[in-house]
Amino acid sequence: MAADEAETKWEDLIDSSEMIEALKSNNMNEPTDIQRSTLKQSCKFKQDLIISAKTGSGKTLCFAIPILLSVEKTQETQAIIVSPTRELCLQITAHLNAINYKKLDIQCLIGGIAREKQERLLNRHPQILVGTPGRLWEFICDRQNDVVRDIAKAKFLVIDEADRMIEMGHFKELRLILNYIYDPSSVAKESIEVEGEGPIQDLNFNLEGDMIEEFLEEEKNDKKKKEEKKKNTVKRQTFLISATMTIENQARKVIKPLQGPNKKKDNEETVVDKLKKLVQFRGKPVVVDLTQKEQLPSELTEYKISCNDEEKESLLHYLLKEFENKKTIIFANTIKQERRIIEVLKLLGHSVLRLDGKMPQRDRFKRLEKFQQGGYILIATDVAGRGLDLPEVGLIIHFSLPKTAENYIHRCGRTARIYHKGTSIVLVGPSDVRSLRTIQTMLGRDILNYHCNLEEWKRAEHFVKIAKEVSHIENSHQIGNKQSSWEQKVAEEAGLDTEAKMEAGPRKKLKFLKKQLEQSKAKVEVPMKRTSVITPELFQMAKQQKLI
Repeated sequence: MAADEAETKWEDLIDSSEMIEALKSNNMNEPTDIQRSTLKQSCKFKQDLIISAKTGSGKTLCFAIPILLSVEKTQETQAIIVSPTRELCLQITAHLNAINYKKLDIQCLIGGIAREKQERLLNRHPQILVGTPGRLWEFICDRQNDVVRDIAKAKFLVIDEADRMIEMGHFKELRLILNYIYDPSSVAKESIEVEGEGPIQDLNFNLEGDMIEEFLEEEKNDKKKKEEKKKNTVKRQTFLISATMTIENQARKVIKPLQGPNKKKDNEETVVDKLKKLVQFRGKPVVVDLTQKEQLPSELTEYKISCNDEEKESLLHYLLKEFENKKTIIFANTIKQERRIIEVLKLLGHSVLRLDGKMPQRDRFKRLEKFQQGGYILIATDVAGRGLDLPEVGLIIHFSLPKTAENYIHRCGRTARIYHKGTSIVLVGPSDVRSLRTIQTMLGRDILNYHCNLEEWKRAEHFVKIAKEVSHIENSHQIGNKQSSWEQKVAEEAGLDTEAKMEAGPRKKLKFLKKQLEQSKAKVEVPMKRTSVITPELFQMAKQQKLI
């Protein structure tokens, strides 16, 4: 980036003093690189934009600012923002409300909330509507709400996390939503079975049969009228947002059957290539892609530790003590792996929280808020690896490497967000070697080795063995009558004292083991302070929806 561009201030990009004041009051004192590269085109020249930049770079404000500057307080919904997950939708809503100097009505349309409640919120005629593709399409199909029916009139359309949208299998719903936005009448003619939605539905929006026939006849016989209709379509500004421009192989499998036979395969096919077939841009959109310059946060330090699979828990315990003052997220590849980690860490005295896709929505919101308050380690699957703004996270530990380089980037993006430093540590077992090669090839470099204090690690390893034994006894309920001198040997190896002779039986062995663990418990003290206005508002948003 040129020196003069790096010195660009909000005042150089935005004409509104109220907006600038709102930004600065939320500690957003200067624009990020991606904001400097896009806001002039979007705010002053009203151009359509395709934006791709690393996670944590501030992409949300790239569309939030121009929308809030232009939308007026009327009874019409003027902006539609589609994002792949509930958490991201709530987060976007919170970002918008944080700088909502016009006091616009912004509503969130997501699953996990009773549709009747969302109907009541929609009846307030919000100026901005944020939603997941599944819930938005459900309302288009099943509900006759005027606000949803009129989204085709919106002046702004945002497709957020476009690459993730496709990878998560939302391509079909997104296609149908876009078809409706560009031509509401076309939906009346469609019969489509949306995956997971049950039998084929006839989407006629309460139109009488004669009315449909009349409309179809007009469309068929009056091409001039159709051309005139196209000329009078809404002048809509569109934003296509992505953290990466490529589509993973798994996502291609989702898209392929929806697009019919392909004459040739293209391994370099991009998100933009796919969505250009769906999105109706006004002319040629401006493409701003900063991922080519840098994929990961500039303030991120990456390390790896090569180990056997059975050593991973002891390394976790060691690292959590080494970084005891850092707010930490540990990523697991599966829910089973996540539960294994939690069980051992709890026995070792760590305060942990679980976050995965199978949890009820209410519990996910509560646990995210609890994590933000401090004092807890978050153990998560990749449901938290994308887009969530979790301030002050200083350490990411990958218990297992993700299968794709993109997911590695998104995990790492939970730390070192916008001018903050962060650390990522990968535990590389035998099953992770292939993924490591893929990631290092993408990065164009090797990840540095992390050097452990062997004495402290061995001590951690000893206590983890005790914790695993406790877990095994508790889970198997194998309380028998066998007795040995095992407990005395354990105490001597750990340099610990025993106070009384053990009575016979595994029950006493279990009691002894737990006593030893008391001497190993880590005092993980995570700072309790909060500096972000975004996170409390996200939680407040969930409260307003009566999820908590």
